[in-house]
Amino acid sequence: MAIVATCLTIAAALAAAKGGETIALKGACPAITISKHYPRPLTINAAQASVRGLTITGSNIRWNAGTITASGGTHAKGPAGYAAKIIGRSVTFEGVTFTDAKKGAVIDSSRDIAILRSRFTRLGDDGIVVARTSGLTIAGNTFEASVGKSTECRDGEAVTYNLSMKACRAAR
Repeated sequence: MAIVATCLTIAAALAAAKGGETIALKGACPAITISKHYPRPLTINAAQASVRGLTITGSNIRWNAGTITASGGTHAKGPAGYAAKIIGRSVTFEGVTFTDAKKGAVIDSSRDIAILRSRFTRLGDDGIVVARTSGLTIAGNTFEASVGKSTECRDGEAVTYNLSMKACRAAR
């Protein structure tokens, strides 16, 4: 039987968990950080949830379904532009939608990470960025509908947006 958590109770549910449980997360949540190292896998079923920025520095986490977006949107700089930031070990995402972020998942100094059958859409730059990580599995994912940075064409004081560079040069 799953432990039901809302955005208001998820921090307490994560702190009380010993590992081996399933937490069913519900609601549209602000940023969540999971830093606890569980001796057995903790499963978070987020099928009825969206999270605006997820950071995992702990271990033995399995995140199933749901939507993860960046707190700062598709053009934010640094961690505010990441849907998920992982600096952990034994972390699995399955069936998750990473969207409305500059970067879908940023994985650094991690071990035994898996992203399976997930969807990356409406991203400003990269789907997955990986550094200093071993034991990485990325399988069955889809990457679609990236959001490019809008262009600016400047002519003196006037600014025109979303004009190709060729059209901008011709207009000057």
